[in-house]
Amino acid sequence: MSECSPSRRRMSYIPAMANITIPNRPALAGALKQAMADQRAGRIENAEAGYRRVLGAEPGNANANHLLGLILTQTKRAKEAVPLLRRAAQAAPKSAQFIANLAEACRLAGRYKEEAVALQKALKLSPEEVQLLHRLCAALIKLGRYDDVIYVAGRALELDPASALAHNNQGVALQALERAAEAETAYLKALEHTPDYPQALSNLGVVLQSTGRKKEAEASYRRAIELKPDYTQALGNLAALAQELGRSEEAEEMYRQVIALSPDYAEAYNNLGNLLQDKGRLEEALVNYRRTVEIAPKHRLAYNNMALALQDQGKLAEAQAGLDRQVELAPDFAEAQSARLRCYNFAPKWSPAEVCQAHRAWAAARADQFRPETETHANSRDPERQLRVGYISPDFRVHSVAYFFQAILAAHDKANFHTICYANAPQKDDMTAHLKELAGDWRESFNKKDEDVAAMIQRDKIDILVDLAGHTGLNRMLTFARRPAPVQLTYLGYCCTTGLEAIDYRLTDWHSDPKGQEEFHAETLYRLDRNFLCYSAPDSAPETGPLPAGDSGAVTFGSFNTLAKVTPEVVALWSKVLNAVPDSRFFLKAKSLSDEATQKNYRALFESHGIAPERIEVSGRIKGKGDHLAAYGRVDIALDTFPYNGVTTSCEAMWMGVPVITLEGRSHAGRLCASILHALDLQSLIATDEDAFVAAAKTLAEDRAGLAKLRADLRPRMEKSDLRDGPGLTRAIEAAYRDMWRTWCAGDTGDSG
Repeated sequence: MSECSPSRRRMSYIPAMANITIPNRPALAGALKQAMADQRAGRIENAEAGYRRVLGAEPGNANANHLLGLILTQTKRAKEAVPLLRRAAQAAPKSAQFIANLAEACRLAGRYKEEAVALQKALKLSPEEVQLLHRLCAALIKLGRYDDVIYVAGRALELDPASALAHNNQGVALQALERAAEAETAYLKALEHTPDYPQALSNLGVVLQSTGRKKEAEASYRRAIELKPDYTQALGNLAALAQELGRSEEAEEMYRQVIALSPDYAEAYNNLGNLLQDKGRLEEALVNYRRTVEIAPKHRLAYNNMALALQDQGKLAEAQAGLDRQVELAPDFAEAQSARLRCYNFAPKWSPAEVCQAHRAWAAARADQFRPETETHANSRDPERQLRVGYISPDFRVHSVAYFFQAILAAHDKANFHTICYANAPQKDDMTAHLKELAGDWRESFNKKDEDVAAMIQRDKIDILVDLAGHTGLNRMLTFARRPAPVQLTYLGYCCTTGLEAIDYRLTDWHSDPKGQEEFHAETLYRLDRNFLCYSAPDSAPETGPLPAGDSGAVTFGSFNTLAKVTPEVVALWSKVLNAVPDSRFFLKAKSLSDEATQKNYRALFESHGIAPERIEVSGRIKGKGDHLAAYGRVDIALDTFPYNGVTTSCEAMWMGVPVITLEGRSHAGRLCASILHALDLQSLIATDEDAFVAAAKTLAEDRAGLAKLRADLRPRMEKSDLRDGPGLTRAIEAAYRDMWRTWCAGDTGDSG
């Protein structure tokens, strides 16, 4: 976070009086002089009483209004001071000092528009007063008027070319306008003139961090803190960088230092909440989010993060209620809008039609307005030429989406398809580097405005733009709404319609979306004649182990799905399975189960269905992908979630030899595991109702020989299936792209799958 530097505090003093407001009556003149004498002597209460007596007799007296206004400002009663100082300025319109003091009271009262207006008036009277220009820059920064900041800071530099403060203010504005290189130059100029300038060092660190130079950023933050040990903003920035670099313990300690130094620093509480949520310490995270909104009631991200933490605890109703309320309070906050839509996919109470309607309603209210009335794409309508395909995602890193996407990117026919990836997240890791090597070109789109990303895509002359996120976090739905490419589709990253008619197609298969699913989508369903996924197992995956139950031990059922999918209805069905298979156990693993309160909630859910506590084992996050996958060595049979199936977890389970039993639903989200099982020719593990689900689990649990054979066979079976055929899937996808492109070239808009 960048900041401007406050101008140096000046000693308070009593300014010369404006002659026009000396009271005519000797008694009042004497009272005014006595009040001024009391103020000089530090007898503030007496001075205040004296000025009030003068104003009681002569309300328009400029000096009494002004001097009483100064006392109120200095004693933290700025809101009371503003009307007094306004009257003083009106009575003495040629006093730049009176107007400047009015501006200061407005600043302290949080009335930044009035502050800026007052400073502009003062500058008309004293155009060469550099301090007034610096103060105006600070006000304009708070108002977000960054182009004006650059102009005003430029005026300050004309008067004082060596002003580090003016260079710094320009840097803040340039950075806000996403002109990072110019902002960096401005901060470096500030440091040329004042090398030990903490604010410029911290701000420079933000630019360096945003452009990937994290070691340099850390050095800049640390130098700022060395110069100013209580500089909470620099310490908070350093903590955020440490968190981004995976140094969570160090980051947590620094956030707590920030809070100790500045107990009302809302951003520190929110960031600490994010860190604790990432570590699965959800109750602690919620405490910090609640403290954030106590300090800053309009802190939109904290409300959103609070809802996500509740969702991670499996408290969907509370999460959705919070998001509904936030959408009412901040209808322009796109992140909350998408988070609210995601909630619909987890709760069994919503029908596919209701889920679709919620997404369409969002598009009508928030997105359709951005679609151009006429589309004038300049792309050559040659149906057989090389196509430029853009992929946009926040998950080009170690993430489930990347494990399914990398095989496609690697297998693209470069002669006929030139790929460009638009990375929409700050996180970078080894997977990022791997995908970057596979892509034809790479663009960074994180922190850019939707309209700017759309313009970038148009400049790149993208023919087919592919969304890999849907309404997941850091998505680009409002970029797609602007129709920057002739053909747009969504694939892989989201389990539902986007709601956007600006997205032409949804890429899927016949098992995930059989006939009849069209009514639940704003997009045209383009179905592949094979499974639409390709799972790339991590190299760290261990070999499949023996059946944990052996020939005669207790069977262990399990689930490693996120708790947002593990609703009370899901636990109720799993409990039916446990009751049907005596002595069986259940192993529930999720990041959020690192939180003790969440563990207790889920144990209580099972117990409410008659499952003894000793039959339930829970585990939080296990560090390391290999160790996470090795934990499947403790599970005999995985039970799927509904109405939102496991996808990555289902593939991981079966790669580790653990069969998954699924309850086939009505929506795409509820049919994903069934599609995977069809690809493996394991239709016997697909249940069409709850009784069939329990029966399938019981039958498999009782057939130990068959279960052991299936465990040994699952990985080879996957290897031979469509689920591991990256080149085959890529050829099918390329054929789909070519078909979509030919349709656009012909000017048709009909159903294509």
